[in-house]
Amino acid sequence: MECEVPEKQSQWHTQEAGFSLIEVLITLALISVLAAIGMFYVGDMMTNYRVRGAARQLFSDMQMTRLKAIREGKVHTVEFVTSTTYCIKRQAGAAWDAGCDVGGEDTLDIISKTVDISRDYSGVTANAVCGAVAPGRMVFNPNGTAVCGGVNDSVAVSKAKVDGTLDIQSVCVNTSTGNIRIVDGSTCP
Repeated sequence: MECEVPEKQSQWHTQEAGFSLIEVLITLALISVLAAIGMFYVGDMMTNYRVRGAARQLFSDMQMTRLKAIREGKVHTVEFVTSTTYCIKRQAGAAWDAGCDVGGEDTLDIISKTVDISRDYSGVTANAVCGAVAPGRMVFNPNGTAVCGGVNDSVAVSKAKVDGTLDIQSVCVNTSTGNIRIVDGSTCP
């Protein structure tokens, strides 16, 4: 007597489970394309976070400097030494002494804080726009007003994006009132 296997069972045993090579290659290609597209967005997103973070830090330091000037009744300044380094200081003599003790340069002014924004926000630069009267120096008076001498009275914080354009935030100072704000772009209204 012969033992016959039903047809359904033999078909069941001959089929193999798993993915074909073509299915795996198509899946890998789709994942690669999506990852490549995502890299551009992540890069620009990180640039945006760095620029906004540096602008907020500068805004906060300027606010603190203005409030110190008001509280102590003495002139204070935020002085830019390089495009990534600035300090907060109070005038000690009859005139401002240049520098923030960066690179061994001595200053007679009383420095309360020195900031290197490139330490926390790599690739971000800050360009002070403060005319010939006090280049790179935003001075805050005891009455809350500010002196800069420039047309825009601002600091542009920027970093290049993946596509080569700049992501820019500006910290704008109204010199007559001393009010400080952050705006998108390089121009203060």
